[in-house]
Amino acid sequence: MSKRSLTIVVMSFLFFLCSNAWGVETPVPLRIYGNVTVNGEMLTSENDEGYKFVVTVFTGEEESKVEDADGLSENGYNYYIIDIPNYDASKPPEGAEIREGAVIRVYKDGRELIVTKPDGGRFNVSFSDTGVKIDLEVTEPSILPAKIEGTVMINGGQIKGEQGGDYHFFVTKSDGSRFISSINANDMGEDTDGFNGSDLYEIYIPTYDQSVQPDGAKAGDDAVIHVVYKDKPEYEYTVKIPDGGQFEVGSSGSVIQIDLELEGPPVLYVSPSSHNVPWMAGALNFDVTWLGVGTIEWEATVDGKWLEITSGSSGQNSGTIIVEYNKNNGALRNGTISITIPDTSARSSVTIEPQYAKVTQTCPCDVDADGIVEIQDVISMLKVLIGSEDSSLDILPGSGSIGLKDIIYALDILSMHEEGSAK
Repeated sequence: MSKRSLTIVVMSFLFFLCSNAWGVETPVPLRIYGNVTVNGEMLTSENDEGYKFVVTVFTGEEESKVEDADGLSENGYNYYIIDIPNYDASKPPEGAEIREGAVIRVYKDGRELIVTKPDGGRFNVSFSDTGVKIDLEVTEPSILPAKIEGTVMINGGQIKGEQGGDYHFFVTKSDGSRFISSINANDMGEDTDGFNGSDLYEIYIPTYDQSVQPDGAKAGDDAVIHVVYKDKPEYEYTVKIPDGGQFEVGSSGSVIQIDLELEGPPVLYVSPSSHNVPWMAGALNFDVTWLGVGTIEWEATVDGKWLEITSGSSGQNSGTIIVEYNKNNGALRNGTISITIPDTSARSSVTIEPQYAKVTQTCPCDVDADGIVEIQDVISMLKVLIGSEDSSLDILPGSGSIGLKDIIYALDILSMHEEGSAK
């Protein structure tokens, strides 16, 4: 079908939708909320520090997680509140469908508690205009895990902030097997979600209990801490301190500080690794961080004519790259900033992976600025055109208002996107 034919067909269909139902609305989130009791006592906004509520929705082989980590509501109701994204056929597998199975878990300072009501935290997703109330009854495990925490030095440089999210810290027995929690079989003594606010890794080691956790650790057990870069075995670091990563597990509920000094392949970072920008012109900063011994030289380049490095096209060790981007009058576009080690570098004999940062610039007709021109964007433009939404919405640069030519322009981009997806 030609672009012109596609435009006519889609326009006719969209005008029909708008005249009958004012278009298809974005699915309303499926909200759950409720009170929480811990060991029989009500949790309130006064004593909720450190609590986090996480919902996992099972969508076939996929898992989708949403959470409430900012405390209970302070309006006197003391509710946790979680909005589960509703299923959207245009963006599978994100979102949950009605009657889909889900589990809610409760954590206190990173340690998982036991949800006794609903049993095991399991519930079926449902919908109500005002949300679905699910009160939680939670108990703390009778045995507490043994916690280890500490700072991390790699090749002489300290890992801080979001860099911690690039590493997987885990503990094994001396024979390489894992300590396993009976509360959550996935809890085997590890830290995969980055550092806490003090730039420390944190690992809760399941502790032994004959009737509850026979595979847990006993005080004084020999254990080994491992550190892997981005979960790739070839990037496992050598733990120099403590020697070989070996340590003795503490008693139930104890906290032992074990600062780590690691050696391994030198790593070059760029942060953020991706960035979405609007169609208007602007500028971005990217931070380059070198974690290694000695001095490294790097170069930065861009692959799009609409991108320009105005500062930081080269540097030593750590530095900042400033990238300016032009106004976009066309379709959505992507560009890449590449940070590489030139052949002239004194360390060119050492393998150091290039780093890349992606920049995605939305097009003017991407109304919801989600990075994709969709039918919903065209519907929003139609609703403005016929006066059912804010008529001051400025979709195209300099247009001032939406006209039929703007909608045809959006449909043309949409058709190009569909044709490209079909190839």
